[in-house]
Amino acid sequence: MIKNISYIYLQYILNYPKYVIILMLVILAGMISNISNFRLDASTDSLILENDKDLIKYRNIVKDYGAKDFIVMTLTPNNGDIFDDHNLKIIEDLKTELLSIKNIESVTSIIDIPLVESSEIPLVEMINNVPTILSDDTDRNKAEREILESPIYKNLIISEDGKTTALQINLASNNKLLELSKIKAELISKKINKTINDNDLSLLNKVKAEYKIEKVLNDNSTHELLKKTRILQEEFMNLHEIELRMGGIPMIADDMIMYVKNDLIVFGLGVFLFIVITLIIIFRSLKWVLLPIVSCMYAVVFMIGLLSILNWEV
Repeated sequence: MIKNISYIYLQYILNYPKYVIILMLVILAGMISNISNFRLDASTDSLILENDKDLIKYRNIVKDYGAKDFIVMTLTPNNGDIFDDHNLKIIEDLKTELLSIKNIESVTSIIDIPLVESSEIPLVEMINNVPTILSDDTDRNKAEREILESPIYKNLIISEDGKTTALQINLASNNKLLELSKIKAELISKKINKTINDNDLSLLNKVKAEYKIEKVLNDNSTHELLKKTRILQEEFMNLHEIELRMGGIPMIADDMIMYVKNDLIVFGLGVFLFIVITLIIIFRSLKWVLLPIVSCMYAVVFMIGLLSILNWEV
């Protein structure tokens, strides 16, 4: 077996180096033409198997109860109390600016939460006029005590020591993406249970293609939203004596992709320089430096192109 392989290698590859190189360049050109489809992803589509039991359970819960993506921004005044008029005005202004960013649907903050015990309004009238901390007939001292002592608000909308408050920034739902995700999950469930027919299989392939296109658009939209939110965060921290921090699954997923991309650039360049220096020290010949580097680059480009052709999410 080994002799046959050696014979084929010697007879058809080493004896025709020009043709072999041309063939390899043609193959590489085909791979390069698909590299634009290569994409990094940090969602359940690439991190979890489709037949994962927890993923199926999660999708069923989302199907029954719905779910919205949101990010959280915490605000900590460097001096003064959160319940000061000045700090409440900062929160109000921050909320207004956040709502002006495209695809931010709503913002829930300490100035929006309903207060029952801090107003003289009868409960019946509260149905149409829910009092908040900014309402004219709200007792500010009672409101502060109610918020800090409430088991609903404590450690959610405000920290236990009352020094930090949170804003829940709700992102607008992509209804088209949600519908495609729902159809895709149902068809994949049929495929896993082996109850799928040819029509459903054809539909699944079509839905997957549409889902990927819509997912890219949605990810780009979320990235721009987070970028604008971070700019706003810096502006408010520079204008006011406050500390703002951000968190949430959409932000973590977006940051993860950016970290990986940056790491690939830095690590890739570092490894490239290390290999070049090592080859120069060992061989001290330009030929034996270029050949291994070209071979490594060929393998990397080929791999990325192949992943793009297969539409595998990385």
